[in-house]
Amino acid sequence: TNVTGLDLSYDAAANLETCDVPGGSEDPPAPAEFTLTTKVKKTGDVTLRWGGSTATLFDLWKDGVLFAQDDGSPYTHSRPGSGTYVYKVCEAATSTCTKESTAIVQ
Repeated sequence: TNVTGLDLSYDAAANLETCDVPGGSEDPPAPAEFTLTTKVKKTGDVTLRWGGSTATLFDLWKDGVLFAQDDGSPYTHSRPGSGTYVYKVCEAATSTCTKESTAIVQ
């Protein structure tokens, strides 16, 4: 680019930086069709069901910690213990995830 007639050039693509935006989010929002539901069974197991993704491998998260990988829905988390847990499912090794789903295990 000719800057103010001085024949100076500037390569904008080579000088790009990323930054955090106040109030922003690190991860993009989940595609509307990529959904997750959780169901607590009487046995204390939590069943996760998700849909809307064509991925072949998924990362399963509980309370922000990766606890399993699976090749498809449904997945049963056997007796995680009593408490309130927040689950999400992501396409493996990506930030494409469902919204979080809460399960309360008695």
